[in-house]
Amino acid sequence: MASTTTTAKTDTKRSGKARHSPSADVVMTRLREHLDFLQLGHTQRQLDELLAWARREQPSPIELLEHVLGAEVATKRDTRIERRITSSGLKERKLLEAFDFDFQPSLDRGTVAEPPGSTSSSAPRTSSSTATPALARATSSRPSGCVPASAGSHSATPAASI
Repeated sequence: MASTTTTAKTDTKRSGKARHSPSADVVMTRLREHLDFLQLGHTQRQLDELLAWARREQPSPIELLEHVLGAEVATKRDTRIERRITSSGLKERKLLEAFDFDFQPSLDRGTVAEPPGSTSSSAPRTSSSTATPALARATSSRPSGCVPASAGSHSATPAASI
């Protein structure tokens, strides 16, 4: 990315004709307006850090977009999960790891911790290439490791209740 200077420059690369390009301040203002309109709050709050990262790492355009949008998606996903847990009305948060399997011996710890068809804990919980279309759609907006209850398995990620 170019350094942020306030001087305007002429762009002749694209059309061969001299074209006046806006100053960095004007572009930053427009960029912040775009982020505000698109409601990309995380990106807007982290814009200076993201630009510093891009200058330092010099990613390809695709890597830059993936980095910026990936961070935005992660933040929105975390916010949505938190809102759902909060609005569920449950008084206590519990993790599956805290479940007392000795109290409920009829539950098999391995079955609960690993969904059917899973070979290891590091493997993805579901795969859109092998899952049914409905399951793939249902899990596409969930973080890795979360599987809907209708899929017949339980998640090893934080749960609102157990």
